[in-house]
Amino acid sequence: MWSQKSVEGRPRMLIADGSGETLGEGAELCQRLFFALQKRGIHMAGSAPVHLGPPESLGLAMDSLGPINSLFLLAYGGNGLPAAATGIGAYWAWLKGNLSTPVLLSTCSLGVPDTDASQDVLKGDNAVAPLAVVQETAMTPRAAGLFFLKLFTEIHLHSEDSITGKMVWFSAVKAKELLKRRRLEGKFAIKS
Repeated sequence: MWSQKSVEGRPRMLIADGSGETLGEGAELCQRLFFALQKRGIHMAGSAPVHLGPPESLGLAMDSLGPINSLFLLAYGGNGLPAAATGIGAYWAWLKGNLSTPVLLSTCSLGVPDTDASQDVLKGDNAVAPLAVVQETAMTPRAAGLFFLKLFTEIHLHSEDSITGKMVWFSAVKAKELLKRRRLEGKFAIKS
């Protein structure tokens, strides 16, 4: 279920688009999610989603936008990456080697998710991502958008001075139920 792990502070979120697209379903998903969460009162880092290049561009974005404790990362899974894209696994490897403050990490994959990267996030470094939600199956942008919108809205509503493992687990269960009620498919794993 969940542990006593937590991330300090109310959610201050960075939405990072590593799809390599400025137009397309990944960029559109990030835009919609950013503005929907902002409308719900969640403190967003920056004035729009950050479009990433190579993995170190994630660090530049995190440094320039001030402290964050929640990171939504959209990228390709790993197979058949377009030329301008970077996969989830490369961004995770960069985070493991360079991030000094813990975050709630959420990964969303375009195409088929990278199961190796997902497992590494779930079993990996608790100092970097003590709490995580990773996509395990291919999903439509609509399903992914609804899931993450519900997840982060619930976390925001119920997090006072920290984001706890229990709250991430509870919020993910509610988000999964929303997908089920809407007859949308998708599977996520939770590290809490």
